[in-house]
Amino acid sequence: MGPVQIVFILINLSIPAWLYFRSSDAGTNPRISWSRFESNMEKIIEASGGFAPCSTDDVVEYLRDLCEKSMERWSPEETTVVERAAAEVIFSCEVRLDATFVQFQLENSTEDFDLKCGLPASYKHLYPTPAFVFDRKGDWVAIEFYARNRQRQSVPMANCHRKLQLALARAERGQRIRFMRLKGDPPDWAMANRMCFEYGTDEGWKKIRSLVKN
Repeated sequence: MGPVQIVFILINLSIPAWLYFRSSDAGTNPRISWSRFESNMEKIIEASGGFAPCSTDDVVEYLRDLCEKSMERWSPEETTVVERAAAEVIFSCEVRLDATFVQFQLENSTEDFDLKCGLPASYKHLYPTPAFVFDRKGDWVAIEFYARNRQRQSVPMANCHRKLQLALARAERGQRIRFMRLKGDPPDWAMANRMCFEYGTDEGWKKIRSLVKN
């Protein structure tokens, strides 16, 4: 069976993540640096625990294909979400003028699927349906997620980097690791902390995760 792709047409709407994009990046057509996008996406997938038996390279290839198809369907009036499903997770991409959104969504017994990708051994971090936001340069700039009130919120990666530095400083002093609320955090900053912790790709996050889980 060939690839099963589900397409949704959406009217362009502004969301909090747009606050992280500079107007100087604006253009007449969407674009993205694929090499940087793929490099960042690879790190995100590895941090998430992967989707074995699909390799990280395979998942990145699937996601780029979805994003390219979304970009082909882009117009100034509307954007297109393109999806591809595995048995328990749906991968999707939506390309907007100044940003690209890649989302992982848990689904129980998805009927029409063609990917053989499984779930990470620990997959609770997928419940908030994270979306990873990239700018036109392919840089990862924000994480969107469902807050505990079921509203979509987002945390800028700059805040995740700052949270990491504060956590590492506490660890070096032998103090209990805590993640603080920072300026620019969304209302559900506790869930934002969790998203940074689960998906952060800086080397320091590996140390923090090992300390917390031990």
